[in-house]
Amino acid sequence: MEVFPKFIIEGEKIIIGKCSFHKDMVTDKSIVKGGGWFKFVNNMFILYGSSHDFGKASIEDIKECFKTGEVYDRNGNSFLKRYGSKFQFFYSENIEILTEIDDMIKLLN
Repeated sequence: MEVFPKFIIEGEKIIIGKCSFHKDMVTDKSIVKGGGWFKFVNNMFILYGSSHDFGKASIEDIKECFKTGEVYDRNGNSFLKRYGSKFQFFYSENIEILTEIDDMIKLLN
């Protein structure tokens, strides 16, 4: 089965990884707030879109997870400790019309 770059917000944390369905990353469905997709371009992780399983994650929830450092990979490892100093993280409302970095909301720093 093909896998895709996705994320979910489960409780107070973001889980980022590759999977076939957003629900594949869930440990407790009752606390999932939404999800989306990510692209990796020029040392930038760009979060965007919505989950077919759980709907769109709010920018407020996404920002809070980054602010508190609650960002993990599918194995429960801290994504920010591993990649935070190497890459930049952004959120975009509409990846299809994204043309400049100014169109995105920076999630760290």
